[in-house]
Amino acid sequence: MLKILYDFIGLTLAIFCYLALVISLPIILIIFLAGTTVPIKCERPAVVFGSHIYRIELCNTWQDPDAREDYYLLRVYHHEKDELLARRRFMMLDNDQVPIWYIDAGILYTDSMKINDLGKPEVKFLALPPSRWDWFTANLIRIAYEP
Repeated sequence: MLKILYDFIGLTLAIFCYLALVISLPIILIIFLAGTTVPIKCERPAVVFGSHIYRIELCNTWQDPDAREDYYLLRVYHHEKDELLARRRFMMLDNDQVPIWYIDAGILYTDSMKINDLGKPEVKFLALPPSRWDWFTANLIRIAYEP
């Protein structure tokens, strides 16, 4: 009878340890892989696109003067609700370039992390108003990874 009780306790302890490891391991990995993130606060000037007003936040998050690389974070917020609508992270190789251009339909920016077939940095476009997919990915990243 005592052997059955010891086997039961051992099996219960093994199941408990396994479940604790399976549940806690992803949380621990997210914490260690995310590192320390510092909230980035930048100015948010109001910009009008069509009949909508947005707050556009452009932050220079990191510079490497030796490689002449500038890393930027572009966020688009709703003017009144202060809700994050879109988020882009990109790199520019030259400090003399303008990071973003406002056009009628949205925002153009050059991403030097992506190179096109001709060996030039890709010019990317963020449509305004942002799509639901832009909203989903921006808020998923904000909730899961960074402030």
